[in-house]
Parts: sequence; structure tokens; C-alpha cells
Amino acid sequence: MEARADAEELRGVSHFLTFVLVRPEEADAAHRARELLAPYFAPDGVYASGNPASKFDGCVVGGRFDGQLCGAEPMYNLTPAEFQRRYGFDVLRDGDNVRAASEVPAALAPYAVVTPESGWLDCEGKDAARWRAEVRELLRLHAACVVVAVDCHC
Repeated sequence: MEARADAEELRGVSHFLTFVLVRPEEADAAHRARELLAPYFAPDGVYASGNPASKFDGCVVGGRFDGQLCGAEPMYNLTPAEFQRRYGFDVLRDGDNVRAASEVPAALAPYAVVTPESGWLDCEGKDAARWRAEVRELLRLHAACVVVAVDCHC
């Protein structure tokens, strides 16, 4: 029996990693990623929004996943002060969280992927192996794109 993708493990407690695929001709990949995520944003909360497409109530490029696209080790269990020093908005740089799709570490699996057409795909209901294969195939199909790593909160 195959292990199922644990949505909470991929999401974290209330944060989850999302790969946003951005076409290479975009001058500001992080800005475009925010635009592609807009249909899924629910500022009043996912369940309060009334929008069936809503997936998160806040997001930041990098966030708790800062630098992981470039090989940084994850650090999820930090105190609030440690978190601010490591991930505070004053230390996050978009460039640390943007990488060519063909260079994304194979071991890094997001909870969700947003396509250049703003389509949302996630691991819900999929076993871990199937989801990882789906992510790898999306990255292969969009090899000319860049990936923006986004920390989404719900």
C-alpha cells in the first residue's frame, strides 16, 4: 500500500509551500506570482470568504520556505523571535525564492502548484509518489518558466 500525501505535513500547521510558475518574459516574477495567486486569496479567511476557489488568507514570497529553492535547509520550529530574525520581512529577498523550473531540487515538494494560466493544482487526495511525479511533470512541461516559492497561510 502506498503512503498518502499528508496534506498537513506538506502544508505545515497553517502554512504551505506553493510553487507559482511564471513565464520567463515577465520582468518581475515575484509580482506576477502575486497576480496569479490573486483568485485564490481570501482576506477574511478561506471559510468566511464565500469564494469556493479561495485557498489562503495571506501569502509572502519565501516566508517560512525562504531559500529552499536554492538549497537552504528548512527551519520550521523556531520561536517567534527566531522566526522574525530568519524570516522577517526585513530579511526576505524575492531573488532567494525564484529559480528556473529545471533547477528546482527534486526532493522539494510543494503543497500546491499554480500554472502560468493561474490554474491551481494541489496534493489533496493524492498519494505522495503520485503528487511528486505530477509536480516533476509540471516542472518539465514548464521548463522555460521560473518557479516562485510562496508561503501561503490559511
